[in-house]
Amino acid sequence: MDYNDDLENYFSDDDNCMKEIRAARGYWNTKATRPGWEQMMKTLGIMLCHCSADVRPLVESTIFEAQTRGEYMQEQFRKFEYEALKKEFGDE
Repeated sequence: MDYNDDLENYFSDDDNCMKEIRAARGYWNTKATRPGWEQMMKTLGIMLCHCSADVRPLVESTIFEAQTRGEYMQEQFRKFEYEALKKEFGDE
């Protein structure tokens, strides 16, 4: 079985899509990291390709909200990375 077939089978189940949407929305309420955020966006994109027509509007709205929140999150990631570099290399 192909890896893409596994993804298609997983995301063709509405319950799995809803579980992943809940996980994505829950991720916004945690201390997110840039790699985690990027992975979440990839998962939502793959889900959009394979989900049923009934779930597609929920996936689309989650992606839209993630992109909107992403602008704020990107700024937070930059601040966090800047502070980490300042700690590591000093305030030069």
